[in-house]
Amino acid sequence: MNKQLTAMMNKISAMRIALFAMITLLAVGATACEEEISPDGLPYVERMVVNGTLTAGRPAEGIRFTRTLPINYRHEDTSSIHSAVELTDVQGYIEAEGTKYPLTHTGQGEYRAEGLVVKPGVRYTLNATWRGKTATATTVAPSQQPKVDTIAWKIAGTYDHDGSTKYALEALVYPMQGAVYSIEYALTGGKWGLRSYPSSPDPIRRSTNANNDSKVHLQVGNYYNVKPSGENYHGSFMVYAWDAGYYNFFNSYYNNMFAEDSDNPFGSQDRAIAWNVSGDGIGTFFARTVTEVKW
Repeated sequence: MNKQLTAMMNKISAMRIALFAMITLLAVGATACEEEISPDGLPYVERMVVNGTLTAGRPAEGIRFTRTLPINYRHEDTSSIHSAVELTDVQGYIEAEGTKYPLTHTGQGEYRAEGLVVKPGVRYTLNATWRGKTATATTVAPSQQPKVDTIAWKIAGTYDHDGSTKYALEALVYPMQGAVYSIEYALTGGKWGLRSYPSSPDPIRRSTNANNDSKVHLQVGNYYNVKPSGENYHGSFMVYAWDAGYYNFFNSYYNNMFAEDSDNPFGSQDRAIAWNVSGDGIGTFFARTVTEVKW
């Protein structure tokens, strides 16, 4: 009996040793596959970052200049990070129709081009320098304001929780060459005092659509369970026509960098954002025209 018990104990002990050895090997293997990378060793290239939108009929202002920071940069609070990235001493101009309009800092890294009022159909070139770095960009304001055919509400399916009808806004726009379109809106009212905030721009290139009516269909992603009308909602819609280059930026920014099927959270060459700022800078500098429709 004792011999059997001793043999059983020896067998269990051997199994434990084997299990421990296996776990040790797995741990060593896992450790060998890991490689810690210090942020101090990552490459860093300082660049100017431009965020500018020109709107026809308005002064050329609100053009923001900031800079990139290394990944290991540490800041204490929001105000410190703002002061670290905002550029207050940029030199440059916007050139239009043979005239150069100098950039003037108006606060918090924002600039205006002195004396420049944006006009449709004009090419605008940005040239900015900061500490030896130069950023350039060119954009063309669409030649006309968007021509809106209708703005209406359409049935956009049903809600999953109760099967009730949901409605969405759709604007029909007559397209013009060299432009893409977006819409944003703000409506107040409704039975529960609902408010729809401006939507994110959703530019659409002119293409053949299922309706085959030679119009651009702009549908906003916000849904309503009560069909809005002038009686229960009021506000306005802003329909924008953008320089056609904005389409590539928008698609690369929203559809590539934040794609749900992306397996590379840091992006890659085929998922790079299509900035239209070049040189020592990145960012956007686009012109647009606008039509406001009251509701």
